Amino acid sequence: MNHDTAIRRLFAERFFLQELTEDECGAYEEHFLECTACADQVKSLFQFIQHAKELFAADTLESFEDS
Repeated sequence: MNHDTAIRRLFAERFFLQELTEDECGAYEEHFLECTACADQVKSLFQFIQHAKELFAADTLESFEDS
């Protein structure tokens, strides 16, 4: 897989959402192990979700404390 195809077909987002076929997933994993731009994109998606979970957990905690 080349980088342009990965970007055009939204492979990082689809990988993250587990929407790729088994073959697509394998091909994309091979690609992002060699492509720092795609690896960074996947890493950023996982970090975003982790930060969002932490933010919502803290916000929920504060809501209970304010009651």
